[in-house]
Amino acid sequence: MMQKTKEQRLVFIFSGLILILAAFVQCWHVSHDLFWFYDLDVSRDMAYVQQTLYGHFGKDPNYPGEFLWYNPLMSLMQTVVIKISGLPINVVMVRLGAYLNLLAPLSFFSMMLIMLDFRIALAGLLSYLFFATGVIPGFYAATYSPWMYSGVFMQFIFYINIALCYQAFKTQKTGWFIALGTGIGIGFLGHTAPTVLIILILISLQGTKMIRALKSKDPASVKKMIWQSLAVFIPFILFSFPFLYFIVGKYHLHFENRKPFEYIDTIFIWRNYKDMILQNLSVSLVISVIGFIWFYKKFEQPLIRKILLNWFGFAVFMYFYSSLVQSLDEHKSIHLPGTVPSFHYFFYLKALQSVFYGFGLFFLSDRSFIWLSGKRSQIQNRLKPNTVSYIFLVLVLTCGVIYFPTYQKRYDFVHFRNLCLEKARDTGQIQVYYYIRDNIPTDQVFLCEEHTSLFPVMATARKMVSIGITFSNPYVNFETREYARNTMLAYLRDGQPADAPALFKKYNVSYILLTNANLINYKNLALIPTSVSFRNNEYTIFHIDALP
Repeated sequence: MMQKTKEQRLVFIFSGLILILAAFVQCWHVSHDLFWFYDLDVSRDMAYVQQTLYGHFGKDPNYPGEFLWYNPLMSLMQTVVIKISGLPINVVMVRLGAYLNLLAPLSFFSMMLIMLDFRIALAGLLSYLFFATGVIPGFYAATYSPWMYSGVFMQFIFYINIALCYQAFKTQKTGWFIALGTGIGIGFLGHTAPTVLIILILISLQGTKMIRALKSKDPASVKKMIWQSLAVFIPFILFSFPFLYFIVGKYHLHFENRKPFEYIDTIFIWRNYKDMILQNLSVSLVISVIGFIWFYKKFEQPLIRKILLNWFGFAVFMYFYSSLVQSLDEHKSIHLPGTVPSFHYFFYLKALQSVFYGFGLFFLSDRSFIWLSGKRSQIQNRLKPNTVSYIFLVLVLTCGVIYFPTYQKRYDFVHFRNLCLEKARDTGQIQVYYYIRDNIPTDQVFLCEEHTSLFPVMATARKMVSIGITFSNPYVNFETREYARNTMLAYLRDGQPADAPALFKKYNVSYILLTNANLINYKNLALIPTSVSFRNNEYTIFHIDALP
């Protein structure tokens, strides 16, 4: 591939930044005036932010006596923004993504520029921003999004780690391996999926070299590789320790609730495979497939080949393995070790689709120039190499301009913005949220129905008997707590079972939150001495004056 001058590099970088700026303007427009995030995932994140603001980092925000179980980096960053800006939590949660998620396209573009030709990098960025995701939501497929989910936000560290991996193995310098270990440790603080993938890629690259050195009886190389591995492992442990301390030191990675990492939805359910195919079929996918074929057959830089092929292989493997974990657990009661829901690995396959789109568009445009000119020698006579590059740049930018009106109407933008606006109109729940947060002590325990456990109670970082299963601490027995919750609610409805009052004491329940529409069903509420603490048109909070 042609080497470019400094001037050309700057032009290509500037063009990439123009594409990113266009995407930012759109994402900012989608979220800049919103006040509430619609998704329950963000209620969980709000709980961790609120818990940290209270000075209780490391504690489970919703189960008394339990510990941190969810990767904390994003909530820590949100906490810092809230402390500095003074903005309300709900506003930061829904608006910050347009800004912090810029790290993703910037790091993706940087990774491409470091490893590949500038034309491929720019075309890959075009696909990443506008094409590859298609109609698939941005939390399922890698792109720049205004919505700040941890999986969306933390993709940036994966691209940085890929670039660090390339630099480490290219230069063989210890400093790069230390930087890689640091990046992996920081990545694990933020999300598990990119950490698993980069570790598998690293093991494959270093393991292959180690086996080759052992076979050739080269002790010097073996010793060097051991030091390199330690240079990665030690900073990984150090930087991820704030999370490892709790999940390994406190919980010993002993899962009692597998649902958080077995969650599966929409196109990722096996029986919906036709929808999966249809939602991924596109012209950009065809170009990416062409790019992959060209890459596999013609690309000759061995280190980059190994990194990208390992990325592809391990992302495919982990996607199907994670799907199998969920399926075997549900249908056969076979419990294989799990990591995160399968769609998090599919997410990185879509990122790789954008990488290969760059190869595909580069190859097709190159073939087009040759075809239009008849012969390679003729195109070289008619067009200078610099001119060909600039024509390619114009092609990429033109594709972006033509597609941008369609991009603005993405389901990810229109539908989810409407859901956020709808959430803001749910004043009944929001009033309950503010009342609990501002008036009820943080150590008080709520008994509530499942839907109100998810919001508003979860977001306030108040304690509960039980919470929805996919948001419940995976290291705590969910069935036990759910049985207790259902038993106590049944007692309030029917006066049975007789042992229910003991559960109120066991879980130290202080408040009961009920939906007004269901109050008529709780005929035996008077069995427990309570007083109304708060009431609006939709909900009532009862304070338990004396435990039964």
